[in-house]
Amino acid sequence: MPAKSLAVLASERAVILEDKLPPSLQAAVESPLQRAVRQLLEALIYEKILDCISANKALYKPNTFYFNVQGRNYFCKGRLRAFDRPHLNIASLHLLENSQTHCLKHNEYPALISVLVNSLCENCQQARKLIDEIQQSVHWSQWNKTYRFDKHFHQLDFHNKEHYLNSGHPYHPCFKARSGFTETDYQAYSSECGQVFQLHWLAVHSSRVESTFFSEKDKFYQAEFGEGVYQELCARLRPHEVETFYFFPVHPWQWQNYLKNAFQQEIKEQRVIYLGELGEYYSASQSQRTLLNNTRLKAANIKLPLNIVCTSSLRCLQTHSVLSAPLLSNWLHQRVSTDDFFKTHPLRILREYAGLVYQTNTGNVPSAGDDNQDTHLACLWRESIESQLNPGEQALPFSALYALDHDNHLPLIQTWIMKFGCEAWLNQLFKVLVLPLWHLLVKHGLALEAHAQNSILIVRDGWPLALAMRDFHESLEYVEDFLGEPERCPPFKTLQACYANAKPNQYYWMDSVEALRELFMDTVFVFHLSELALCCEKYFGFAEDKFWKNIANLLDAYRNSQPELLARCDQIQHQREYIAVEALLRKKMDTSASEFRHTVRNPFFIPASSDEQQTEQGDQTN
Repeated sequence: MPAKSLAVLASERAVILEDKLPPSLQAAVESPLQRAVRQLLEALIYEKILDCISANKALYKPNTFYFNVQGRNYFCKGRLRAFDRPHLNIASLHLLENSQTHCLKHNEYPALISVLVNSLCENCQQARKLIDEIQQSVHWSQWNKTYRFDKHFHQLDFHNKEHYLNSGHPYHPCFKARSGFTETDYQAYSSECGQVFQLHWLAVHSSRVESTFFSEKDKFYQAEFGEGVYQELCARLRPHEVETFYFFPVHPWQWQNYLKNAFQQEIKEQRVIYLGELGEYYSASQSQRTLLNNTRLKAANIKLPLNIVCTSSLRCLQTHSVLSAPLLSNWLHQRVSTDDFFKTHPLRILREYAGLVYQTNTGNVPSAGDDNQDTHLACLWRESIESQLNPGEQALPFSALYALDHDNHLPLIQTWIMKFGCEAWLNQLFKVLVLPLWHLLVKHGLALEAHAQNSILIVRDGWPLALAMRDFHESLEYVEDFLGEPERCPPFKTLQACYANAKPNQYYWMDSVEALRELFMDTVFVFHLSELALCCEKYFGFAEDKFWKNIANLLDAYRNSQPELLARCDQIQHQREYIAVEALLRKKMDTSASEFRHTVRNPFFIPASSDEQQTEQGDQTN
């Protein structure tokens, strides 16, 4: 890239171009295609995949970004936000050519996506896959506009709130990818469409099964699915088979598109028996593979493997994690339930309390036992949020906090902000979300992947009351030497063969406290609350720098109120000048990379005072 020419352009044109964008473009609502281009460019710039020069490095100030793609120079207005995240006004995207500027038209965006991806991906296959997933995101986002809800968001139950939230990932350019779904599949099984369906069932011989039931399997099935469903399942087997077979619920898409063919030999040899579809009705959550019981709202959610790609990952299940899930949930629940801090800062744990895994390498179906092996037939049972709510409480996914109403394109939280005031409501939200997770990390040494999909806000009349967390089997981390009570840690290395000789950072145990801080700050701040900060500044005039200062003050107040934890707070080093964050897009573009992280400025960094700097210089001289 001709960096010198871009540098000259940046210095010469920054001031000239600052006021060139018509106000009408600033207020325009993004189309799905504009959004895809914006999020692609923002991620490429943020993760330093695309060489880019900005007019200035100051945070929160108007800025112009210059980049070159295959010899052509572009610029786009925007600004740098907290954690150095660029935010672009995609309507200002211009091509610089022969000293002339050309504003890109809507029909020119697909070609730009193709050029960007093909020029920056590691190989052609990855490029084709990424372009396809971006195109899917545009298509499904446009398609979602045909779906409308009769009721306002806040009048919906939790199930329908999950379905209402159809915008997808706010950072990733593949924000609505559903690789594997046809349009018929999308309408039948996507969270956005909210259709209900029955599960298919397989009976699997016990020699092929590993389970984590804490009761006899017949009692477990009766309790989970009701006496009628259990009796119907039994009736579809011969009497002598009931004791020696386990019942597996299966997602209907998974059966039709994968397992039906993969299990031909197992079915022929009667180790697996197909029982058809029956029982209660379910619908998809935002994660697609976790299903919500629509017949009994308080009944368990069930998590099933689904061989489709959503956003950035294949939605199967890790075999080891299914079997470890109940132990992890109980460990976490015990830590929370015995700590008085959580009585005033509630953290409700939606436990994953039982699991089933098909286990054999027979035929074409992968099994448990191999390190990090995805399983295509398994089930996890998890407590529902409805079972944890008290009278008068409502629950909503945290992704709703920066989502817009389908009709007027204003934030869903605007009624609450108008009622309580933006700062008062935000400060209460920070206490409810940040403090329980921060205390869990500082005192107990446990970090959770608390992104917006895993976090559930509990409110009463719009006022934040409590935090509920879900999905721990793939998202809990600890460092043995940093555990608050290491003697209570499950003996993982004796539980499964794949754990015995595992290295740190492979499963749940990390090699440094820095890894725990990275997980916490990535999922709570960088890719979660930063979206709310942008929403509050754009719609309610609440400055982003004040947003982060209020969180910093909250963490300082926590530190001062917990003198016995000062050393542990300092060990986390959340105020260091630069921190590493995960590079989400690079994972899809460069599989040969040794790590997927990059370094950014930290808004919680506190520069040393002049007196402290002089003292440090004197110490160095001595």
